[in-house]
Amino acid sequence: MTDVLYRYMCVITDVLYRYMCVITDVLYRYMCVITDVLYRYMCIVTDVLYRYTCVMTDVIYRYTCVITVVRYRYKCIMTDVLYRYTFGINYVLYRHTCVITDVLYRFTCVITDVLYRYMCVRTDVLYRYICAITDVLYRYTCVITDVLYLHVCHH
Repeated sequence: MTDVLYRYMCVITDVLYRYMCVITDVLYRYMCVITDVLYRYMCIVTDVLYRYTCVMTDVIYRYTCVITVVRYRYKCIMTDVLYRYTFGINYVLYRHTCVITDVLYRFTCVITDVLYRYMCVRTDVLYRYICAITDVLYRYTCVITDVLYLHVCHH
């Protein structure tokens, strides 16, 4: 009877141990996949916004400069100084907007990358910790069961 209980407890403990590690492994993989998908999605969205902003800024810049040139040449209302000043201001704003957008784009991707790596590291640590704890509990239960089994059988 003791032998049956011993074997039964070890089988149950072993099944629970394997089940917990499989569940932990599945959760670990699932979290990393979800994190990876979010990371890629955020970088793609950021990249699209970055490209769109720069294209729009470039279009507005070119359009403003063309309009300025047409007005300058056609009506001759603006003086040459005013023309150069408008062109210069538009160019500076264009460069400034693209630089700011580029910095924000790089910053967002760096932050996203850091969060992604941090989340995966955290998930990995939790995964290893849970499996280690489960492994210790499994070994401890089997040792206790084994000692009890030997104690009961030999006395």
